[in-house]
Amino acid sequence: MLVLSSHAGPAAAERPSLRDPTDGAFDLSALLDTAYGFVPIVSPITEPAVGYGAAGALVFIDRNAPDDGKPVRPNIAAVGGFATENGTDGLFGGHVGHWLGGRLRTVAALADADVNLEFFGLGDRSGGADAGLDYTIGASGGVLGASYRPWSAPVWIGTRYVVAETDVRLRDAPLEGLVDPADMALRLAALAATVTFDSRDNSFTPTRGFYLDASMPWFRDGFGSDRDFELLDLSAQYFHPLADRWFGGVRAGWRDSSDGTPFYLRPYVGLRGVQAMRYQGEEVAEVEAELRFQ
Repeated sequence: MLVLSSHAGPAAAERPSLRDPTDGAFDLSALLDTAYGFVPIVSPITEPAVGYGAAGALVFIDRNAPDDGKPVRPNIAAVGGFATENGTDGLFGGHVGHWLGGRLRTVAALADADVNLEFFGLGDRSGGADAGLDYTIGASGGVLGASYRPWSAPVWIGTRYVVAETDVRLRDAPLEGLVDPADMALRLAALAATVTFDSRDNSFTPTRGFYLDASMPWFRDGFGSDRDFELLDLSAQYFHPLADRWFGGVRAGWRDSSDGTPFYLRPYVGLRGVQAMRYQGEEVAEVEAELRFQ
């Protein structure tokens, strides 16, 4: 992994060492703890719905001190963009913070994107297995939220506010009865309640533990939304070591949507190898297993 820094101290001796002080091994922690140290990350995009592409970001990591001897996840800020071969592109920036010894978590993010997708209808009203409606959704907005762990157990209770301006442009003639014209341009705003149980040993590449999350956004006129509706998202993950350096995991989810939900926010099957938005419905359930070597 390549790490760059714009820090230009007067002498090389004042710059952070790239060696661990205990064993002399290559270690980037000291550099990332400086004000200007960052990790440039480039990740491929292979989602069939948008084609091949890449996402890139500059990630700034601010390490937190342990709390009562227990590690606290770092604060992470990132700014970047993405683009794919079908013309999808966007820019984003955000910050995830951990405060009060890890008991308080905050998230703030902004994004602006144009995403080219296909809509196949909902459930048995798809109009044929290969009948898709090409559309572009432009969206710009942000999210601001916080969650707090009131007990010693790894349970967080929180809320998030989400707002976005959306503009849908059809690239095909509309399929009969497939899209509600009222969905074409909307300002959407919601207040979401969240409950999370997270006992994973690592949030990036977990090898053991549970992750359970329930989220319910309420889109309401009083919050700034052009339309009233609700979404419900329940997800569960479990990770466990199987052998030396082999780890197994299973993920399950269930999502529901109420009347009035715009077609592009309807739940869809999100499994590896399945085109995003290919199978949508008013509600969707899914289960996926994985085997990982590390």
